[in-house]
Amino acid sequence: MKLTDIMISETVMESTNLDESAMTLLSEIELAESEILEAYKLIDELRIIVSENEEVDEADLKTIDELIDEAYDRLGSFDFDVIEESVDRQFKRYGDTFKRQYRCTSGPKAGRMVASPEKCGIRKDPRRVRIGKKSARMKKGQRVRKSKFTKRKTQSKRLSRMNAALRGDK
Repeated sequence: MKLTDIMISETVMESTNLDESAMTLLSEIELAESEILEAYKLIDELRIIVSENEEVDEADLKTIDELIDEAYDRLGSFDFDVIEESVDRQFKRYGDTFKRQYRCTSGPKAGRMVASPEKCGIRKDPRRVRIGKKSARMKKGQRVRKSKFTKRKTQSKRLSRMNAALRGDK
């Protein structure tokens, strides 16, 4: 989907129930689109000024024209895709309390629990991933024993029932 394809009228924005962050994002998209159109106009004006200037020799004119074409192509290569972030609400146990978290269903952190949906699109730190995989390999037996014990606890059973209710399983 190209940026120029995104045209949202005021009536559509008012009729749909969009929160403030979505409205801010839409206004930023419209601002970026207007800045890109302004850049196109400036490039066209520069091309006209350079072609009318008689002091510029043919070699320089050709170089300047190539630079202008390259800038024009770069602006045209911006292809803004809509990134669909989807999350599921779930509860996570912190000691004796439960906190509401979000499980990412897409992006680099798919399947992980995060505090806010914005965190799903953030790229994982490769160094931390390597260290985590290494420690997981070294402590696999310990992790299995502890998870079996934890799954038998009353709070864990209550947590799984609450998450099932949020998903609509019950």
